[in-house]
Amino acid sequence: MTLFVFNPEHDIALASGLHHFTAPRAGRQLRHDLGFLPAIWALKGDAVLVDDINLAEQKALKSNIANEGVWVTPKTVGQYLKQQNGHIEIRPWGWDAPLVSELSRMGCSSNLLPNDRQLEDIRLMSHRDWANEHLLRELHNISGLIGQAWAVTGIKEIENVLTSKESFVVKAPWSSSGRGVRTIAGSLTDGMRGWIEHVIAQQGCIMLEPYYQKVMDLGLEFMINDDGKAQEEGLSLFDTTKGAYTGNRIDREEDKEKVVCQFITVELWQTVKEALAALLEQQLTNRYHGRLGIDMMIVETDEGLRLHPCVEMNLRTTMGHVALQLHRRYGLRHHTMQISFDGHYHLSIKEKNEDK
Repeated sequence: MTLFVFNPEHDIALASGLHHFTAPRAGRQLRHDLGFLPAIWALKGDAVLVDDINLAEQKALKSNIANEGVWVTPKTVGQYLKQQNGHIEIRPWGWDAPLVSELSRMGCSSNLLPNDRQLEDIRLMSHRDWANEHLLRELHNISGLIGQAWAVTGIKEIENVLTSKESFVVKAPWSSSGRGVRTIAGSLTDGMRGWIEHVIAQQGCIMLEPYYQKVMDLGLEFMINDDGKAQEEGLSLFDTTKGAYTGNRIDREEDKEKVVCQFITVELWQTVKEALAALLEQQLTNRYHGRLGIDMMIVETDEGLRLHPCVEMNLRTTMGHVALQLHRRYGLRHHTMQISFDGHYHLSIKEKNEDK
């Protein structure tokens, strides 16, 4: 039996470095409004933790998602756990210390939860520089790729590179959905300088990378199994607005790969997939198991189109995994999945008019 938890504030919780943390209002709202999402994985006997059962049922019904398990709330999850006699696994959106503290207060025993050492390992590997050092730099010998980044600990280092007159992107080491990302060029404004100094003071450094002329966003979704094997879940084609996630394409793998291979060769795509799987197995065995996603992009350069194979690693479930499961479970093709906000967050799944 599995207890599913949607905690989309996970990245912000990691950034806090705290065991007890109150997410910003937007994070709490997203969790409240879309808590039903893990129902796409739930089987008979499983449970999905939500704030409001009536709301979850209404939202799931509107999205044509059936929960084959049961809904539980913070007040009833303890009773559900007792009924399972310990035969249960907890699968959150992502593991972090505040979530473990929250689940402990709800009655989850410590043997169902990661310990402090495991949590610190997850936090370390979720730092942007970890993926830069252990994944991106290891892929540099593959022709047709691009991408570099540096961890910067002082404002002077950033001012020095700005003399080149090129544009750069600065990113908080732990951040979510574009909120910790800024573009800079020329000279630093007082506001930008203050933000960078604040990030360095809070998180120890800031990530600096060239500004790339993006053609499209994409990602590769994985499951790290208990045996340490990196199982490729599938390709994610997604959209962003100002760096923030807005939606995904739902389709067969072959249809999505045709889109990608309009820009890069099939051979390069296959090489990158195999190389990433091997690196993940090498780096994560005995350190992490569960879902993760590698965000990528295709960019325009003076030498032609190139693939950036690791913009970041999300050591958690992603919306790309949701899109993949919607295809597998409901057979959806030529659909789009979008997140909208009108004071509340909504999931909409629509058929595309094109590609029919």
